[in-house]
Amino acid sequence: MRRWPLTVVLAMFMALLARAPAAPDVALASSSDACVEVCDTVVFVDGQARFYVYGEVTASATLGNFLFGDPGDVALFGDWDCDGHATPGMYRPTDGFVYLRNSTSTGVADVAFFFGDPSDTPLVGDFDGDGCDTLGVYRASEGRVYIKNSLGTGSGDSAFFFGNPGDKPFVGDFDGDGVDTIGLHRESTGLVYFRNSNTAGPVHDSFYFGDPGDQLLAGDWDGDGMATVAVYRPGENILYTKNSNEPGLADAELPVLSGFQTALVMDRTPYPPDACESAAGSCPDPATPTTTTTAPTPPTTQAPPHGSTTTSTSVPPATTSTTSTSVPPATTSTTSTSVPPTTTSTTVPPVPPGVDVEVFPGDDVNAVLASHPEGTTFLLRAGVYERVTLMPRSGQTILGEPGAVLDGEGVTADGVGQAAADDITIRGVAIRNYTDKCIDWGAKGYGRNWIVEDSDLSYCD
Repeated sequence: MRRWPLTVVLAMFMALLARAPAAPDVALASSSDACVEVCDTVVFVDGQARFYVYGEVTASATLGNFLFGDPGDVALFGDWDCDGHATPGMYRPTDGFVYLRNSTSTGVADVAFFFGDPSDTPLVGDFDGDGCDTLGVYRASEGRVYIKNSLGTGSGDSAFFFGNPGDKPFVGDFDGDGVDTIGLHRESTGLVYFRNSNTAGPVHDSFYFGDPGDQLLAGDWDGDGMATVAVYRPGENILYTKNSNEPGLADAELPVLSGFQTALVMDRTPYPPDACESAAGSCPDPATPTTTTTAPTPPTTQAPPHGSTTTSTSVPPATTSTTSTSVPPATTSTTSTSVPPTTTSTTVPPVPPGVDVEVFPGDDVNAVLASHPEGTTFLLRAGVYERVTLMPRSGQTILGEPGAVLDGEGVTADGVGQAAADDITIRGVAIRNYTDKCIDWGAKGYGRNWIVEDSDLSYCD
C-alpha cells in the first residue's frame, strides 16, 4: 500500500476544506486498518454534481473530489469496465440517457446510452455475479424491477414485481453469494425489506432502521462479504452504518461536510493504487471541463420497455407493527455499539400459495390494485382498512387473511365500487359499517362473474 508524505496529505486535506477541485484520480490513502482494502465506503454528491470520496466509513476525511455531470442528474457509482474499481456515472432524467466514466476524475463520459423512462429510479449492481456492475430500474408506477446484465440500450434481461408505490429501492449482496439483489425502504416508517434473489417471492428479511427522511443504502462496512444497512441523515450531516441487518443502534457514525444531497456506495477497493503518482505530479489539471458527452438522439427502443413480459409475481412489503423506536435515533452517540432495541419480530409472515401481492393496513389499497395487471391475486393482511372502497381490475382476486376488515366507519357508501370490472373474486374479507347496506352487486350493474364468498358482510345486519 502506498504511503503518502505528510505534507501531501495535509495539502489534500486543506484543498478539500476550500472545496477546491481535487486531482482527477486520487490514489488510495495509506491506512493501518486492513478493512480499507476490502470494506465498502461511501461517495457523497452535492448539488453541483461534485463527487466527494471517503476512504473509510469511520474517518471524516475524503480522498478527493471531482465534478461529473450536471446539477439535476441522478448520480451513480459502479464498476462499469470490470477492473475491480468503482467509478462515477449519472442518469439524466431530461433525456433518458446514462453517462458512465471509467476513472474517478472530471471529464467526459466514456459510455453513454439511452435507458429506461424519466420516472424510473436507476439501480446499480452486479446482478448476475460476473464481477461487472450494470444497471436496472425500479418503476414505482408498476411496482416492478427491470434488470439488464450488460451496459447499453435494449430490453431488460429480467423483470419482477416487488414493493409498493412510494418505497425507495436500494441494492446489496445481503447473503454474501456475490450477486446483488434489491431491497426497498419505506421512508415514512423506517421499514427495510429485501430479497436474496432477483425474482418475485416472499420477503427474506425485514426490520426497522432510521428516521423518516433518511436516505438508506447498503454496503459491506466490516469486510465480511455481506451488505448491511446504513442511513444518511442530511439534517445532521451524518452517515450511520450498521454491521448487521436487524434493528439496533448504529455501529459507527461518519460526520461529513454539509451540503451533500446524495450518498452512494463505493464497492470494495475504491481507487486503483497506481492512479496518480503524486498529488501534484503526474495527475492531469483538475480544471478539465466538467461537461459530459452531448446526448445523441435517443434510439427507438428503451430499456427496459413498458411492455416487457415476465412470469414472476409481485411481493410487496409489510407494514408490520413494532414497538421499536426509530434507529438510529437523532441522539445516537458517536461511540455507541450495536444495542438491540426492545421490539417484537418484524419478519413478514409466510405468503400463502397462489398469492401474488400482499397488502397491509395503511397502504393505498387501490393504488396497489391499479398498479398490477389483470389476473393478480392480492392478500389483505390482518387489520382494519378504514373507509376503503375496493376498485379491482377485471380478473383480480382479493383474499382476506383472518382479521382483515374493510370498515366504512358509517361514512363510506360501499366496500366495493368498481362497476366496469368482470371476473372478480372476493373471499374471506369482513366488510362492515358502510352506508349502502345489503348491496346486490349484480343488480347494481357491476361486471359479470363476481364471486363473493366466505366473507363477513356484517353491514347487512
